[in-house]
Amino acid sequence: MPTKFIVPTRRIRDIPSNDINYAIHVRMEDLIQLDEESWCVGENINHMQFLRKENWDGKGKIESFDEGDLVLWMPKTIEIKGGKFRLLWKGPYKVHKTFNNNIVALTTLGDDEVERVNVNKLKEYNSISVIANVMAVNLLCVEKYLCKYHQNKL
Repeated sequence: MPTKFIVPTRRIRDIPSNDINYAIHVRMEDLIQLDEESWCVGENINHMQFLRKENWDGKGKIESFDEGDLVLWMPKTIEIKGGKFRLLWKGPYKVHKTFNNNIVALTTLGDDEVERVNVNKLKEYNSISVIANVMAVNLLCVEKYLCKYHQNKL
């Protein structure tokens, strides 16, 4: 035959034994409060996961290029010279033809066909990005020259 059994927690022990109904009422309020807090935490977790997903999905966009667009290309093989100041992007190249599966055929500005490339290896050409890369390489050359000059002076 089932019987009611109350586990004597510290809260229940602190309340006088003649007021057990009050102890049960206090414990139920605590459980309801705990349930509400748990629900709020779950909502916050879902909201943060949604924001992270939106941020992640925005980064993975696929570029599309039309014929005649100027692009920069990052080839598979990159020269090691220059360290962190090396030029990663080569170009500008002109998009000669677009194919299915995000493939484009590139030509040089002199209309010599280079090869077919996936659009993930391309970015839109603007003269500012090229100037910034050239300036970084020039600063590296000046720094090397100054280091050699000061070493020869000493």
